[in-house]
Amino acid sequence: MTDTFGVVTDFLWARYFFRGSLGFIKVREKREAFQPLRMSGLRIFAGQYQGMIYSPRRLFNVESNLILFLCHLAQAANAIEKWKRGELSMRPIWTGSISFGLINIPVRMYTAVKEARPDFTYLHKKDLSPIHYAKVCKTDGKEIPFQDIVKGYEYEKGDYVVLQDEDFKRADIRKTQTIDITDFVNRDEIDIKLLEKPYYLEPTRESKKAYALLCEGLARTGKVGIGSFVMRTREHLVLLKPEEGLLILEQMRFQSDIAKPAELNIPVEEKLSPRELDLAIKLIDQLTSAFHPEQYKDTYTEELMKIIDSKAHGKKPQPAGEKPIPTAVPDLMAKLRESLEEAKKKRAAA
Repeated sequence: MTDTFGVVTDFLWARYFFRGSLGFIKVREKREAFQPLRMSGLRIFAGQYQGMIYSPRRLFNVESNLILFLCHLAQAANAIEKWKRGELSMRPIWTGSISFGLINIPVRMYTAVKEARPDFTYLHKKDLSPIHYAKVCKTDGKEIPFQDIVKGYEYEKGDYVVLQDEDFKRADIRKTQTIDITDFVNRDEIDIKLLEKPYYLEPTRESKKAYALLCEGLARTGKVGIGSFVMRTREHLVLLKPEEGLLILEQMRFQSDIAKPAELNIPVEEKLSPRELDLAIKLIDQLTSAFHPEQYKDTYTEELMKIIDSKAHGKKPQPAGEKPIPTAVPDLMAKLRESLEEAKKKRAAA
């Protein structure tokens, strides 16, 4: 923790002395784990940690404020270290119940996705000042504070109906609090295009037995549950599946959300010679292996971070990789044979 504390402390004091204001810090490693550390005088956010922070203008007025400032900074640094070790616990994004038949199973929902991508900030080209996005009234051009903004639906040109949070719940109280399972189907019947985003479901203390019963029942029958629920004012189609004692909810798209490929120029009637097809199948077979998801890495982000590091140190970044050249039809057989031989060599070397 010492290194992190030292780095953060040095950065804060440098910002104070050289720019006169702490402004805001962005930790670029994980957007969902490190929200912007906003220091507008009042609060600091780092993963799960939220503590009071004092305005830099007050730090030199009262010595106790300086002590409190450093203590909370140490706690924030500790939270960062915990996140690096994977020790920060997850937070539920929705609570409600799974319902099927007459059974209701209270659960908490957690996101199953975490993205490790660089966090970019839009800057003013002239002086590299961060761009501030404001919610501006179209009538008078003035910025409107968040507490004065409401949601409205334009039912006629220029006429709006204002909706409060309670109105969205009144539309269907059950759907806002219930994952309503209506059918059980075979997993292989689900079109992969319909799958959108996975979530973990955790039972409450009182619902563990019913949760385990549903999970084991799905595992033994090879079925998945299909249903729906409402989250953030939108109804979602969902799939419920078991995985090693855990129930996973897959948020799905409705069939009406899938675009038709009718306008695409697909080579449906393209003539393929038996020799070409035979070589293609052999190449596929040669490259076939067991699926191990952990072996696939986001190498583009790694290369992009190298570019960022080079520019940060005043070096000219060098391009990586080569632009692909489409394979010409006359070269197709030769390229297939060459690819097949290359695949054989790689497999033999492995």
